[in-house]
Amino acid sequence: SSDDDAVAVGPPFDAASHTDPEAVAEALVELTKGVLQAVRCLSEEKVTCGLQRSFQRIAFGIDELLSRLPSVSEDSSQSTTALDGADKNASTDLGAATEALLELRSSLVGIRTAEIQEIIQVGLPL
Repeated sequence: SSDDDAVAVGPPFDAASHTDPEAVAEALVELTKGVLQAVRCLSEEKVTCGLQRSFQRIAFGIDELLSRLPSVSEDSSQSTTALDGADKNASTDLGAATEALLELRSSLVGIRTAEIQEIIQVGLPL
């Protein structure tokens, strides 16, 4: 589980209470150790799984959002002649937003594991 992979984090650094250069240097050493520990925990598999889960969550969020939006069907575009200008614009904007969200969802769901791994291999020296 992700809790097993959690790295212990200390209290936030308070610069105002660390005016001594040695204390600041010690804090930087601890920060560097923490970053090093986090980087050591990274692997291509963990990054790939994390990205895939993130994409799935975004796709799920898009599904949830779309389920809450009023539907914009082709029939409604024919009935927009009776709407005033503001309502027509809102309906057009809603339709465009829905299409953009559907396209984004389709793109996220269509990303293959091999594509993610290729990007990681090029971008992250793991």
